[in-house]
Amino acid sequence: MTVRCASRHTTDCDHMSEFSLHGFVKAFDECGDVGGCLSSFLGEDLLLDLRQDYLTRVEGRTVAAIDGKPRRDDSVFIASGATIPAVRDLDGWLTVNAVLEVVEAKSITSNSLDGEDLKGYTADQICTYAKDQFDDIAEMLRAPEWNSWNKILLPVRGGDPIDQRTIRRSFVVWRPVSESGELTSSVTAETLTNSGWVDTRVEVFSGSLYVRHLLAHGVTSVPLLRVAAKIALIDALWAA
Repeated sequence: MTVRCASRHTTDCDHMSEFSLHGFVKAFDECGDVGGCLSSFLGEDLLLDLRQDYLTRVEGRTVAAIDGKPRRDDSVFIASGATIPAVRDLDGWLTVNAVLEVVEAKSITSNSLDGEDLKGYTADQICTYAKDQFDDIAEMLRAPEWNSWNKILLPVRGGDPIDQRTIRRSFVVWRPVSESGELTSSVTAETLTNSGWVDTRVEVFSGSLYVRHLLAHGVTSVPLLRVAAKIALIDALWAA
């Protein structure tokens, strides 16, 4: 895969943090050893970068990343008398037009245990596959017991008190996922607040569908700052 970055282990290094999109589709939507290793290495960082790029480029929002990870707010469970679950941290914070968004990212690809090789799939076949995947994800997000997927619905805490009802929540995966062929879909499920259980909207976003959308519109590379930082760290360790 050709990438553009500040790394002596890659090529085309004319931009410090821009990466070729064609390689990601091949690596993650087709079965192969490279994709499995790469998804393990880049994982959530790639998905968080793509989510931020989508919100800025497509929706025209003002987006900023916040350091650290959203953590489960145990005080909400204690106040309501609910059992504190084992799942805890989410993967990232963003502010979207000054509104907090919490993100849970899952690097599930064609190389995952239940993955399907999408090489040669037509656009209609990709759409059908994405709808099937959406149904599976919606079921997991609405599951009555907490799990590693619906933890996106956890009440979270930050430096200041947070109104759980106003937080944006996004569940981001690589694999093509869409309810109706759109770039984003939504699932309504319940989250716990200081006022009890309330319905909450979770936006489901697919890295694969977004990258395919960009390529179809002539965009072949995008800035991926988290990914670039991770590769720069590896470079530094190699040079040490």
